[in-house]
Amino acid sequence: MVTVTMVDEGLRPRGQLHVQKVQVVMRKNQPHTFAVDVAPASLNAARRVGEGWWLIIRDGDLEISGPVTGFHRTTKNGVAELEISGSSALCLVGDRLTFPDPAHDEAHQQAARYQRRGAGETVIKELVNLNTGAGAIPARRVDALDVAPDKARGGQVSVDTRLKNLLEVATGLADEAGLLMVCGLTGRRITFDVRPVRDLSRRVRLSHVTGETTGWEMTSRAGTATAVVVGGQGEGADRTLTSVTATDGYRRRIEIFKDRRDTDDAAALEKSAREELQKGAPERTLKLTLAESPTRRFGEDFTVGDTITLDLEPGVTPYAAPVVEAKITWEAAAREVELTVGGLDKTPADARVERLRRELSQIITI
Repeated sequence: MVTVTMVDEGLRPRGQLHVQKVQVVMRKNQPHTFAVDVAPASLNAARRVGEGWWLIIRDGDLEISGPVTGFHRTTKNGVAELEISGSSALCLVGDRLTFPDPAHDEAHQQAARYQRRGAGETVIKELVNLNTGAGAIPARRVDALDVAPDKARGGQVSVDTRLKNLLEVATGLADEAGLLMVCGLTGRRITFDVRPVRDLSRRVRLSHVTGETTGWEMTSRAGTATAVVVGGQGEGADRTLTSVTATDGYRRRIEIFKDRRDTDDAAALEKSAREELQKGAPERTLKLTLAESPTRRFGEDFTVGDTITLDLEPGVTPYAAPVVEAKITWEAAAREVELTVGGLDKTPADARVERLRRELSQIITI
């Protein structure tokens, strides 16, 4: 059974809301989002929820907590309705930039770039701590945010950043290191942590035989880049140019250009090229509706970021892939779970952003 708890600006619980419907969208290494339709019995109590308040959504082991980001009020035939929307606490990481010199404010920077190399967990937690945690300057610090102790988990990564969005940088590092970022309330404090993604492909198998996959759709797409030319420092014929290529089943060479005139380091140029190849790799996206059972319950037996096995229908070879998104809906005492496995489905807006990114790269002077 889902419960929704109100939390005030001081992160103090202020009672529960009766709800008609709750919908949560969870994405790997991104802030989860939620929308809560308040039941008529709680409309008066919900009027206390204002800017700076949080909500906690719980159902068994599944918990999402974060700040309220919007209200939608309507009246139909004299009946008032209220929807409260919000985002999980990981959005606080997305509120910051990566300062080259986090120890000083923007007017007194003493470094051109922030550069680190090490275990993924170590690098990510240092970035978060210095830009928004206890290690940040007072103007940028979230006083209630604690960064969990570092255990040096994850693969080796390197970061070279200047005034980029902190969440975007941390997401890339977490994906590269095989880590999952989590952030939420612990009492009256906010805890940021990471953990290794789990390979549960041998333990969690969703199968048509046991009736756990009640409906599904699959989309496969060709890649958008198989050869990345990276430009380092220099001008004209003296400019450093290097490239990295990849092959796929579509047998096309699709070239794009990546500008990195800020560095001439060979490792950094290659890393940028491989990141672009990853963005442009072929994708297979599977969406399915999960029929939960006592032994296959989302949030308890597996969650976003975990790799599971899918056995969709007779004649289709079972395969393993990570869960990248989950949409959970609670309504009329029922819970429905829709999973996205493999890659996220690109919306028309996503396609426009990708096209714009490509066009901008061509404007840059090569």
